[in-house]
Amino acid sequence: MSEPKLSEDLQGELGLRLAAGQYAAWREATQRSEALEARLSKMEEALDIERLAAIEHSQWMAWARTLMDEEPVLSASRQDRWQAMMVDYSELPEETKEYDREWARIVIGEALAGEEA
Repeated sequence: MSEPKLSEDLQGELGLRLAAGQYAAWREATQRSEALEARLSKMEEALDIERLAAIEHSQWMAWARTLMDEEPVLSASRQDRWQAMMVDYSELPEETKEYDREWARIVIGEALAGEEA
C-alpha cells in the first residue's frame, strides 16, 4: 500500500503553518529567556554576595556585642575569639568571609523562594 500523496499546495500550506508555529514557539521561548536574563541581572545587582556578606557580618557584630554586654556566662575565650572578629568585613580572613558568604547565600535563597511562591 502506498502512502497518500499531498498536493503541492497542501504541502506548502502545511509547511508554512509548521514554520509559523515553530517560529511562534521560538519567539515565546526567546522572550521568556530575555525576561529571565533581565530579572537575573537585576537580582545579581541587588543581591551581590559580597555586599550581603558584609551586611551579615555587621549584623553578627551587633548580635555578638549585645551578648558580650548582656550575658556574663560567655567564656573569656569565646569573647576573645569574637573580639578578634569585630573588624570591618574587608579585614576578615578569607575563611571567616566565606562563613558570612554562606549566610548571604541563605538569604538569597530565601528571597528567591519567596518570589516563586
